[in-house]
Amino acid sequence: MSITKDGLFKYQTLNERQRKNLIILETIRKNGAISRAAVAKAIGYNIVTLSNHIDEYLKMGLLYEKGIDVSSGGRRPVLLELNRKEFFFIGIDFNREMVKGIVADTDLKVISEAKLPRPAIEQEDVKKTLIALIRQLLKEAKTETAKIRFIAIGAYGNLIEKNSTIKGLEDEKGKLRATIYFTDLKYAIENEFKIKTFFGQDASFAAFGEKAKNPIAEADSMLYIFQDIGKGVVMKGEIYCSTDISGADIEGITGNLSYEEKTKLKEESSYLRPWNSQMSLKSEAVKVIESGVGTRIVELLKGNIDSLNDEIIIAAASENDEVARELIESVGINLGVRIAYLINLFSPQVVIIGGGVEKAGELLFGEIEKTVEKLSLEKARRSVKILPAILGSEAVSIGAAYAGLRESFLEA
Repeated sequence: MSITKDGLFKYQTLNERQRKNLIILETIRKNGAISRAAVAKAIGYNIVTLSNHIDEYLKMGLLYEKGIDVSSGGRRPVLLELNRKEFFFIGIDFNREMVKGIVADTDLKVISEAKLPRPAIEQEDVKKTLIALIRQLLKEAKTETAKIRFIAIGAYGNLIEKNSTIKGLEDEKGKLRATIYFTDLKYAIENEFKIKTFFGQDASFAAFGEKAKNPIAEADSMLYIFQDIGKGVVMKGEIYCSTDISGADIEGITGNLSYEEKTKLKEESSYLRPWNSQMSLKSEAVKVIESGVGTRIVELLKGNIDSLNDEIIIAAASENDEVARELIESVGINLGVRIAYLINLFSPQVVIIGGGVEKAGELLFGEIEKTVEKLSLEKARRSVKILPAILGSEAVSIGAAYAGLRESFLEA
């Protein structure tokens, strides 16, 4: 990944030094206190070459030496650790419901957190809200501003490099707008706090969060699916790409889908047609409620439809509400189609479902797995595991903080 001059976080092939920095520092981050010899053994580096890099990191203050490791004989080795006291990162999740963020250290331990209501989709409103949130985070963290190395903001919608806009944001009436300029926001935040700032896709940062914190994401090849609208991120080693699945007709599917499944796919999504937030679990539930269909979802809302979210729909489904269960099953089928396509294309070792919808459990995953079974190639499907994410609603903010930490590693 690389940060463009306009503040967009995007994929770029690492050079040799960046690759070494990332491997060495990630090994130390994941292992905690560790000796040089143990790092060299873990990554297969010559101890002399490794020590040259370690000495540079020590001069920068990124690492420090501590304690003495147990030795089987001879000189007892000194342990290396990341400097938790001098390097901090702010990760922000600018989503459809709110704006929330964290301050995290090099272990991705949360030092402070805060959230604010999502602002109106106007440039100045967004700017004021982000600055207010960062002020609150810094106040709660009680750390010097100079120790905050990066501010990373994961935004829903599409970030367009050509004109520095965030496209696909909704105003209060649900109409799509493309009037937010992230370059302007970046400069305003940097001018206010004197901290390097960049923006990235929410799904990308959520995937980074899972990659950094979830043991099952250690696989060389991972597919991360974010939210019920099926945003996809693929990570193969150091190669990263977000998926932009465009249309193909349902009749092109060769799997043995039932008539009902084909109908759902045609009417609600079409094969691989991109979804937007108007086709999410929440929006589909709103359509059902407004049509007057009786459902436990309405009772759980207690008359306040504005409080509708995925958790309420999942709660209704857990109480065997037929409407809620059908909504989740439909999401499972549609995610299954997208996942099967990506399994055939990328052959990942693990597929992780996150962004909140994974809380639906077996009801969701059962439909995903049945659909994947029908539509994916047997060879690609044989070894893949489809599992829930562990970070839940914190994935974007933690992943954004990790993206800042990762940039510090690459710059070392």
